[in-house]
Amino acid sequence: MRAPFLARRLNVPEFTQVTTPAVLCAISNICNINCRICETQDAHVAKGNMDYSLAKSIIDQCKGRGINTMILHHVNEPLLHPNIFDILL
Repeated sequence: MRAPFLARRLNVPEFTQVTTPAVLCAISNICNINCRICETQDAHVAKGNMDYSLAKSIIDQCKGRGINTMILHHVNEPLLHPNIFDILL
């Protein structure tokens, strides 16, 4: 049996509560990179972009709830959305 002072110490980072709420929103499941491990390569899932009006509705609802941060990247490439600049502006 090892002496306690020889045991490894586990450094657990301290996580702080997020003060600014954010929403993760995948506006597209299309990607131009073919990573083997990525779920966007699943052939059973139809590829497409979120409708522009739905994306704007989600943004408006977030603003109404005081959420000013939206993360558009999940497992996709949001810059391939045909209306990305309209969504961002």
